[in-house]
Amino acid sequence: MTTELTSEQRTMLKKYIENFKEYAKTVDFRKDLEDRQEREDLFGALTPKKVNSLTEYEFGNIISILWASRIWGNKEYLVQNIITQNDGLEKIKSELHKLLFGKESVDVRFDSFKVAGMGPAMITEILCYFNPNKYGIWNDRARRAMKILGFDKIVPVRKYKISGKEYAKFNDLLKSIGNELKLAGFEADLLIVDYFLYQISETKEAKMEELIPVAPQEFDHDEVKDKIAEIGSWLGFESEPEKAIAPGARVDVVWRVKIGNLGTVRYVFEVHKGGAVDSLILNLQKAKQDPTVQKIIAVSSKPSLEKIEKEAATLPEVRKSLILWDASEVYLVHQHLSEIVKSIEKLGLVEKVEAISMPSLEKIEIPERGLLHIVKDWESKYGFIRWGAKEEAKYRSIFSGDRFEVVFLGKDLGKRKPGFKYKRIFITKPLGIPPGGRLLLRSKEGKLIVERA
Repeated sequence: MTTELTSEQRTMLKKYIENFKEYAKTVDFRKDLEDRQEREDLFGALTPKKVNSLTEYEFGNIISILWASRIWGNKEYLVQNIITQNDGLEKIKSELHKLLFGKESVDVRFDSFKVAGMGPAMITEILCYFNPNKYGIWNDRARRAMKILGFDKIVPVRKYKISGKEYAKFNDLLKSIGNELKLAGFEADLLIVDYFLYQISETKEAKMEELIPVAPQEFDHDEVKDKIAEIGSWLGFESEPEKAIAPGARVDVVWRVKIGNLGTVRYVFEVHKGGAVDSLILNLQKAKQDPTVQKIIAVSSKPSLEKIEKEAATLPEVRKSLILWDASEVYLVHQHLSEIVKSIEKLGLVEKVEAISMPSLEKIEIPERGLLHIVKDWESKYGFIRWGAKEEAKYRSIFSGDRFEVVFLGKDLGKRKPGFKYKRIFITKPLGIPPGGRLLLRSKEGKLIVERA
């Protein structure tokens, strides 16, 4: 099914399709298509049997490749958090199997998917990569683009968590947009439509379009909770949603950081929307019993925050540590911080930091079409070799095409495909080389040879 578009909506789409045509001529668009191929390879290999036998590492690959997890600097932490919240992989595998291979309609499968730590952006992204002809991606950028295009009467752009029926309606609308893109010469499935919406979300008009609820009290509890977790991750904290912090106290989000000799410091967040204020205060009181908790933060609408402040005024142990945060400000901070993070990512500062921490090297003879690689902690543990943005040309020069044989420490590991989007190639897990260890990478007869330096 598709959605019938009005002449005004078609006119608006044509305006942005012309801009998209220009983008389609750029190097960035070609990189998008390469990135798409990497995702298609991963999700195209999923079968019922494969999903039922997923390992932690394979599940980690699925989560790490999602745009929805891009903001998490420590993706290993994110993956482990999801697994822990669901008491292991068994439930996750069962839910993924039903989501991808269930016989019910997508609205039923979408509504019944219950995996803690996986929100609508992750769920719909997985569906889209699995079958881009049928399913689209519901996230902040798609919602903002829908508002700009005038589709806010068709889909609930201010809703974070949509229902299965709303998601099905959204997919029908995306198919109609895809048809307009096809008329303009694009081979447009719903993933290409998502690229199109992303470009709209990058325009000045879209960046001025806030997705803050019209009325402060109408904010979405789960959306605010997830945004607080993401803000914490951006700021360098380990963010833990739905965390048991003390006996009888389970809070919405905890930011955790280790500070020198002080040890672990925690900041506790409770998002309040409706319900009794005294129960919120009691939960924060219990959380404050943990000596590592420095501040307790109540997040709500302004009227509710006034009630919370009044209630806490009679409790000195709570009042001293309590901070009030307007939920509408969470939306603004998240939106502006996401733009800052995106700009910083373009600078490639992460690679610079890693280079500074590398040990000094004595002279090592490096053969033609070869290079020296210093193993980092993450690579040692998960079996990858990863490179920085400025090193990309150097690493590409020793790869023989897009897929090639890898010989690691004398053992033929078969064919591997580099993930150029994430600037890494999987070798074997664990790598067996400690952090700081040196590897010599060279190309020989179409193979990548990896030896100790």
